[in-house]
Amino acid sequence: MELILASAFKATFGDATSGPDVQLFKRFQKKWPTLIKANATIINDPRLADHDEWKRTTLEALAKAAATTRDDYKELAELTAKVIKGEVPTTFCKPGAHHYARWMAKAIYMLKMTMFKNEFELTPRELRSLQEMSVFIILIYARAWFEAPLAADAPFNDLTLFHDLHKYRDLNSKISEATVNTFKRHFWYLGTDLVGLALFSDKVTIEEKTKMVEKLAIDKDLDKKRWTTAPQDPSSVTLSDLVTKESLFSFTELKLDASFLQSPVLSWKTRRTTRARRLSNIWQ
Repeated sequence: MELILASAFKATFGDATSGPDVQLFKRFQKKWPTLIKANATIINDPRLADHDEWKRTTLEALAKAAATTRDDYKELAELTAKVIKGEVPTTFCKPGAHHYARWMAKAIYMLKMTMFKNEFELTPRELRSLQEMSVFIILIYARAWFEAPLAADAPFNDLTLFHDLHKYRDLNSKISEATVNTFKRHFWYLGTDLVGLALFSDKVTIEEKTKMVEKLAIDKDLDKKRWTTAPQDPSSVTLSDLVTKESLFSFTELKLDASFLQSPVLSWKTRRTTRARRLSNIWQ
């Protein structure tokens, strides 16, 4: 996930600000003690008034995250939720470290700098760039970040992110192109080995799970196929498209009983084994 945000940042700010000690962040950190916190403003962008589905699913993910996370994770969740609701936080945490590797901290910085644009001196280019990054974090990135650790939902969430990054071209073509290209270079995350985990996800429809199982059962050439690179048109890809014989790899590795695949999908919840149920706790 850090690579996605890093590529969006680079597409927006350029190479000059991609080092470990970005001057913009250092300036804000130094200025923080003198900022009048009551003068923070909402992040007002017309694009945030639309895209209700993105905002709804983001708020759902953030509500769960805020209740179970701490420190920077909790701060990012609460900040993003406030922005979506058109609210300004009543208190703010002091800006922390912003090392190159800590992209979540940078996301928090960018949201705060945008909120304090009337208190913190910014060039027109810096303000435009911060606004663009804030909209991207709010509508796309925050949800993807907090949903990333959920193992069973990972294939569904990753494919949704791939679709959303592609759709984002209507809001910012530079960010969309940069992040889609980054995702494509790491498409193995959504590859055949792990897509089988989607069969345990409540987010995947009965119809899609049925297609996945049918593809495992009837395609004689599945064992010859392997998705190692992303398709040219992300919008056309479904989870069942990614299924191959190797999609059962996760069952073998996690020692899960795959016999339930012989039963109708509608019966799976009542036939779920202890080993299958424990999948929901993996990587959390």
